[in-house]
Amino acid sequence: MRLKMLTTIFAVAALSALVLLGVRLPKPTAAEVAGGRPLGAILRQPRFVVGDEVAGEARRGGENRFRFAIFQFGHQHVDHDFTSGACHCGAV
Repeated sequence: MRLKMLTTIFAVAALSALVLLGVRLPKPTAAEVAGGRPLGAILRQPRFVVGDEVAGEARRGGENRFRFAIFQFGHQHVDHDFTSGACHCGAV
């Protein structure tokens, strides 16, 4: 079970990397590179702020789920039972 979970996590990460290798974005034209708004003007827009917060929360949520999965795998690897209690600091 433990090995299967770790293998699944690795397989999803590898598959994601392969998909991203295939993504080809078009290069901007000279007109697109020359024109545009200053970065400060973009950063002051409410839509940018909200979008940045939503993207940040999604990223942090994914990181936390990954960390917890690895944390569980590490504790199971050393035969530490999660049902024995939440305190792992030595104070019972």
